[in-house]
Amino acid sequence: MSLTAEIELFIDYIRQGRGTCHYIEGEASYLQDAIRDSRKQLQKALPQPGTENSIQTFMTQLDLLDHELSRIPFEMGDTAALAAAKERILKSRETLEKANSAL
Repeated sequence: MSLTAEIELFIDYIRQGRGTCHYIEGEASYLQDAIRDSRKQLQKALPQPGTENSIQTFMTQLDLLDHELSRIPFEMGDTAALAAAKERILKSRETLEKANSAL
């Protein structure tokens, strides 16, 4: 969930016209690596009985976040697209919080 907050801050930073193309691409790649690491850790973990649905929700949301980050370097000049991405990420964070509370 802290990843979603970090992604939201990253999008706000871009929307303010800050950051070079090189920085934005590098930060998006760094965040994608963090998401993929989290996904790998979840795949390796043995879910406790009754947590399978929450784990699947986490995996789905991590995939969504990875996809959103892959688009950000291409949307850096489009404030409407970035605002929409931020909204989707906010919804993802809410979904992750609900799944986490079910664990």
